[in-house]
Amino acid sequence: RAAFNHAIKMGEYKGSNPASEKNLVSKKQKKNSGAKSYRYNDLATVFGGKEFLKFKTQRPELYLVVMTGLVTGMRVSSVCRLKLKDLKVCVKGTPYIDIQWDKSAAGSRDVPVPWPLYNALSDYLQKNDGFGLKASGEKGYSDAVRKPIMTFRKANGFVQSYPKLSYHSFRKSCNNYLLQQKVPVYMCAALVGHEDNSMTTGVYGDMPAVDEIASHVGHHQATLLQVLNFQWP
Repeated sequence: RAAFNHAIKMGEYKGSNPASEKNLVSKKQKKNSGAKSYRYNDLATVFGGKEFLKFKTQRPELYLVVMTGLVTGMRVSSVCRLKLKDLKVCVKGTPYIDIQWDKSAAGSRDVPVPWPLYNALSDYLQKNDGFGLKASGEKGYSDAVRKPIMTFRKANGFVQSYPKLSYHSFRKSCNNYLLQQKVPVYMCAALVGHEDNSMTTGVYGDMPAVDEIASHVGHHQATLLQVLNFQWP
């Protein structure tokens, strides 16, 4: 916008500024806006207690959608689209989710998952053709997950203490937790589907194999399932 304003002032560009309504957001502003990252002890308060286990009996598909997001950092659209065919086991025995479609090229990837979660997803998707959640326009699957989870949070007093909790919070929380556990940045990027712009690993290097990613994050994912009191069925 500033560049166009300067060009107009200097007489080098005729007409109105085409970027007049565009505001650049700094990294700090972007970080502080929108969904908030939470510690897993707080997430376990909301999603690891008897209240959410009771919710599981009513909405088992949402229980699995939430748990998958919490331990993989996958986007809500990718999780809600899952079918049985997307669950695979690599040659070396690592269970993973094969994501064919996501927000970016880096988003199409293989995501390792702990065996207990893999088996639960497999159990549910063998009996059902997907999670049965419907996308809605530009919002995609957000409302299909957000609205019933908000109803659950309100009913159990989990809104005031965690006002910015959303599905995207799971993604931020998972990424931050793994970084705090000293998981290499490029492994975190490979797990959550972020572009790796470094010359060594992102430009010259290939995407890490799923069993390599699992060797860095698998035991942390297993720990998170325990913290979240994951139970199935």
